[in-house]
Amino acid sequence: MIEEQEYEESGESSQEKNPLDHPWSCGSDGFSMLIAEGTIDKDCPIIKNRVNNCCFGHDNCYDDQKGRKYCDDVFCDCLSNVTVGYKTCHEEDSPVFCDLVRELGESAYIASGPNGAHSDQSETAILTNLSDLAADLNSTDYGSGSSEDLSIKLKD
Repeated sequence: MIEEQEYEESGESSQEKNPLDHPWSCGSDGFSMLIAEGTIDKDCPIIKNRVNNCCFGHDNCYDDQKGRKYCDDVFCDCLSNVTVGYKTCHEEDSPVFCDLVRELGESAYIASGPNGAHSDQSETAILTNLSDLAADLNSTDYGSGSSEDLSIKLKD
C-alpha cells in the first residue's frame, strides 16, 4: 500500500497520474457514475483505469447481448481480480458494484439490446399492474378476509 500512499501525497489527481483508456463507464446514469467515480477516487485511485475497464467491458457485453448472467459474472470476476491488493476496493467496493449490477442491471441489459425501446413498455406495464394492485388492495376489507386472501390477491 506504499504506492497508494505516495500517490495520494503527490497531490496529483488520478486522471493526471493514470489517464483512462475510455470515458468513465461505471454507473448507469450521471448520478451513479459520479458516486462510483468518487468511491474509486477515494478508495483506490491508482487502479481507477483498471476498474473502469471492467465497467467498459461490462457495458460492451450488455451491448452485444452475450447474456446478462454471463456479463455480470465476467464483470464481478474482473473487479475481484483488479482490486486484489487494495483492501477497501477489494473487500467493500468491488462486492457492492457487483451486487448492484446483479440486482439492478435488468433494465440496462434490456435497453442495450436491439429491441431496447421495449424496456419502456415493460416498465409501463409493470407500473400499470402495480397501480391496479394498489387499487385492489385499497378497496379490500382486510377485517373480513384472511391473510391467505391477501396472498392470493398479490399473486394475481
